[in-house]
Amino acid sequence: NGILLTNYLATTHPSQPNYIALISGSTKGTNEDDKSNINRKTIVDLLEAKGVSWKTYQEDYPGNCNKKMDIDKYARKHNPFISFKNIQNNKSRCSKIVNSNQLDKDIEKNTVPQFVFYTPNIDNDAHDTNMKFGSNWLKKFLRKRINKSAFSKNTMFVLTFDEDDGASDNNKVLTVLFGPDFHPSSKQKKDNTKYTHYSLLKTIEDNWGLGDLGQNDKKANLIKL
Repeated sequence: NGILLTNYLATTHPSQPNYIALISGSTKGTNEDDKSNINRKTIVDLLEAKGVSWKTYQEDYPGNCNKKMDIDKYARKHNPFISFKNIQNNKSRCSKIVNSNQLDKDIEKNTVPQFVFYTPNIDNDAHDTNMKFGSNWLKKFLRKRINKSAFSKNTMFVLTFDEDDGASDNNKVLTVLFGPDFHPSSKQKKDNTKYTHYSLLKTIEDNWGLGDLGQNDKKANLIKL
């Protein structure tokens, strides 16, 4: 069950500002892939204010609030949470940035949080490989987990990319909403509405009644579910 968002646009180039935009509603504080330390609220503030559990699983991340740029196939630029001061300087929040190996443990213990942000490493996301490699990884990853009890009820998966390859003018990226218990109100398999990373942020906010961050999320198009 799923919907292809055929007109979903990334925010800018290069990678990192798109990740920053997705969880904070703005690219302010970063316009490159270098180390950023931003003083601004994020989706984490809204989730915690409403008691919604969260965690980000990062492939090859060493843990312990590590702020280094690149370690093995982990890239800090693809982990937006570590770039915000109110997460960096908060041990409780930092403890929710974990290596992706923790996901299977959480699945077995039935402790997967309500909001999950998963980032593959730079091979599995096709950044340093190719789309065939990334597609094969994704199939294997999902087949092993998608029907587990942690995900089989009241769960929507969102597959998206940070940016396109720079070859087009509109920065359109593949984005799909899906899940074994995802039942969209429309029977259409495609949605041609113009959406952005800010739309996804707004949709997350709307799902749990979180309010907004007062940034570009406020006026973004809400994704129709």
